[in-house]
Amino acid sequence: MNIKERLYNIGQNVLLGILFFGVICIIVGIKVSKNNWIFISIGAVLVLPFLIYFFWLRNKAEDATAQQEKEFQFFLKTADRVHVVLDEATITEKKHTEVHEVTQDYRAAALNEVSGNGHHNEEKVTYTYCVVSFTVVYKGKEFIVEDVIHKDETSVRMHFYMQKITTLYINPNDTSKMYLDLTFIEK
Repeated sequence: MNIKERLYNIGQNVLLGILFFGVICIIVGIKVSKNNWIFISIGAVLVLPFLIYFFWLRNKAEDATAQQEKEFQFFLKTADRVHVVLDEATITEKKHTEVHEVTQDYRAAALNEVSGNGHHNEEKVTYTYCVVSFTVVYKGKEFIVEDVIHKDETSVRMHFYMQKITTLYINPNDTSKMYLDLTFIEK
């Protein structure tokens, strides 16, 4: 872990401590026999910036998502449509293996490492996906469209066999912007 990440983690912990202290002040101010408005106000002053930031950040994320969806729908309406025959697809199945640490008792993990059996602290997870590519002719030019589908080759071929044809949306002003409609496959 480098110094930048450590400072970031320290800053996060300090901010969480301030938030926790503010909540404790509010609880203490309410729980005493008479409401202690000094504790409640100190707690509110400490917690209020976090609440404002949280709601502002959430609204900003919702606005960005809505804007992206609006732009995408506009793209679908204005784009040229090219029909793609799914039987002509080139499908290449690939596998990706990742090593994950197995969560267990730290003593057992240490014993495994010391005894030379550190591989028991890890598990290998293999993911299968397919790279699907199509050759499409649009306005006299030939384009190769690729997409990744997180399914095995048999499932992809079955979905393609049942669907037969899908649509490729191409921006007429910028042919580098394309969208291949593969929504019939549950990704």
